[in-house]
Amino acid sequence: MTFNILNIQKFFLPIQRHEWQKFLPMALMMFFIIFTLAILRTTKETLVINSVGSGVEIISFIKTYCVIPASLGYMIFYVVLSNFLSQRTLFYITLTPFFLFFLSYGFFIHPNLESWHLSSEKTLFFQESYPALKWFIILLGNWGYTLFFVVSELWSAAVLSLMFWQFANDITSSEEAKRFYGLFGLIGNFGLIAGGVVIVFCSHHILGLDKITSWGQNIKMLTFIASLSVASIILLYYWMTSIKGFKRNTPLQNPTSAKIKAPKLSWREQIMYVAKSKHLQYLIIIVVAYFLSMNFCEAIFKDRVLDAFPENHDYNSFMGRLQIMVGVVSIILTFFGSAFLRFFSWRIGALITPLVLLISSSIFLGVIIFTHKISTFMGLDLSVMIVWLGLGQSIMMRATKYSLFDPTREMVYIPLDKELRTKGKACVDLLGGRLGKGGGAWIQSLIFIFTGLGFEALTPAFLIAIWGILIIWFIAIQRLSRIHQA
Repeated sequence: MTFNILNIQKFFLPIQRHEWQKFLPMALMMFFIIFTLAILRTTKETLVINSVGSGVEIISFIKTYCVIPASLGYMIFYVVLSNFLSQRTLFYITLTPFFLFFLSYGFFIHPNLESWHLSSEKTLFFQESYPALKWFIILLGNWGYTLFFVVSELWSAAVLSLMFWQFANDITSSEEAKRFYGLFGLIGNFGLIAGGVVIVFCSHHILGLDKITSWGQNIKMLTFIASLSVASIILLYYWMTSIKGFKRNTPLQNPTSAKIKAPKLSWREQIMYVAKSKHLQYLIIIVVAYFLSMNFCEAIFKDRVLDAFPENHDYNSFMGRLQIMVGVVSIILTFFGSAFLRFFSWRIGALITPLVLLISSSIFLGVIIFTHKISTFMGLDLSVMIVWLGLGQSIMMRATKYSLFDPTREMVYIPLDKELRTKGKACVDLLGGRLGKGGGAWIQSLIFIFTGLGFEALTPAFLIAIWGILIIWFIAIQRLSRIHQA
């Protein structure tokens, strides 16, 4: 009986006793990073799409004309400073501004935005006078909401994708990564559930106040909780690096490459050096493909959700519940995903995410395309069913991202040299992620400007585009697996 219990424990929680002091604080860091991300992801969208004259389309414009330049600027900032500062200093420089911004936004910036923003009357007047600039008027007129959206997007790219995984790759061996990384995703999903619970609680706890006051109190509570979460991450990092003093992991190299060290280069030359890596070339394609295809699906899904829940509190609460459901499904998948990565090849693990996207997006978007024929045949109103299909599609895609896509992506970096693990990761995660999200947003923004079409009319084109992206994604995985597992 004891033997069986030990075997079960080793299968689902394969952490050795001496590894807990490394694994547990890193897992807690992941928990707080995802917890903060869950709060920011829902709040930033609620702010920008529910303002007067706005809609889901505004997200495409903010990602294209604000988030991409900000991400590119941070990538250059990171690459340049990494030549002069230690990873520890870079970590503190990255997280401290987030802590200060979230704290100041809830208690100072947001309470004053009503007087600082363009008034509702002027916003509608300018939109009617300059219809081609409708979305840019919203973007600039509600600059406070736009700023919060941009900073929240940078949290995902700079802290989750770059700083945490850079730290994890530095102190984790390839053998440990097979056991640790899937479990990091598992712990992170508990953060996703906790973030969803906090969002739902805040949305309902203050409903006794009028709409403007209650929403202001909601923002204040959420940003204060987010700032406490950021402070917890900083303290955990300090404990691991300054008190426990975990050392950098030595990269795995063959005898020939071990003799060759990357030269000291300018930041432009470093980017060119990184661009020559086949590992990173295929990895960028995979990252761009994921975010590009998800951008198309989620834009249509959020447009349907906004139609069903037009009020700030209702939309925020629904998306909070989505986070909870994503977390629960992700936990279930991560239990199997962690074991899956230990017993199957990297290629098979990497193929799961695009396969799930292919099936789920085809069902969701296919029902939207043939809504009229299906509803006529069945004699039913499919509007609610479409929201639930979109919900299921979003849950499965986010769950597979946390349980399989992220771990398999990070495993590629571990055998690489220091130059490729630092500068290369910055390029892939910041530039690749922004190109994926921003590329889809840029395409959508151009279509909105020049055609005036809505999401429903664009759905067939989006589905065909997703199929094309998936073909490229499958080819990139196949070619990367040949050199990664060589």
